[in-house]
Amino acid sequence: MNRKGIGEEDWPADMWLRVHRNYGVFGKMRVFPAVDIQRQPPLDAILIPGGGVQEDGNVQPWVKARLDTALSLETLTNYFVTLSRGTVYKPTVIVDSKPLDEAIAMAIYLVEKGASPQKIIQENNSRDTLGNAYFSRVAITDPMGLRELLIITSGALML
Repeated sequence: MNRKGIGEEDWPADMWLRVHRNYGVFGKMRVFPAVDIQRQPPLDAILIPGGGVQEDGNVQPWVKARLDTALSLETLTNYFVTLSRGTVYKPTVIVDSKPLDEAIAMAIYLVEKGASPQKIIQENNSRDTLGNAYFSRVAITDPMGLRELLIITSGALML
């Protein structure tokens, strides 16, 4: 649950942020309905924040909703960027005696659903939303020259 008492499970992947990175931490952001994405310029990358990994190594249902939304837009983007090592509020999930980062669990889900592994970039340094933004920019979007970005998240994450 977030600070307002709303759990992410109450929110679908309903918040899409289109970013042309020229300004600020990420850039000029615009929230728009899903139907408008087809009328926008092609994307360099779709960024998908984490939201937890279950004990069995699967991503949480609300993260699946984000990933499924991203997959539905695969033809419009060059890359998927999965975000997050995990959270400081819960212990890291251990699968087969190894820690499983959220970004890795999300990448596994995307590949299992048919995404090309060459299109997936994992940002697994961050532990919170601010870290997602920072590490995505300094480690991925700036060095690769990615400017047209779409962030798919849940409204609860933005409260």
